[in-house]
Amino acid sequence: PLHKKTMLADCDALRYTAHTAALLTHYGVLDNITDEHGIKRFAYRILSVPTSSMRKKALRLDPALLPLDETVHTDLSVLSALEKSGEMSPDAAAEPFGHLLGVMFAHGLTDTNRRIAETVGTAVGRCIYLLDAADDAPKDEVSGAYNPFVMQAKSDGISVIVKS
Repeated sequence: PLHKKTMLADCDALRYTAHTAALLTHYGVLDNITDEHGIKRFAYRILSVPTSSMRKKALRLDPALLPLDETVHTDLSVLSALEKSGEMSPDAAAEPFGHLLGVMFAHGLTDTNRRIAETVGTAVGRCIYLLDAADDAPKDEVSGAYNPFVMQAKSDGISVIVKS
């Protein structure tokens, strides 16, 4: 662990993955700043400085990612607005993240490959969002955090917490 070792040869796919991870990390931290309170919010504010630098460096190294950066910002803002409005439909809540991943999967591709990658990315993004929401539902019900499954359960007068 004390010596640097090449683990993967540098390539376009690796650079793209690193740059998109920087974008997602930065906007994720900004979202956590609005969602959290107290010491957690303070910690995320501190993290926003290096993640902002990571994002700026990624965009400087690959200016073609600027439209993708705008998509990430827009889709995560739409998702945040849905959360704030208390959207009860899991499908509606999953849509912005699905769109975001669809655009990420399709970036740099053309024609048929682009359409296929976008369709797969959209489905994967929606699935990830829904699986994460389902997994987090009991914790979110206890903490009061937004979760469309919890919102639906509450409107039906039931709990998502299974008691044995």
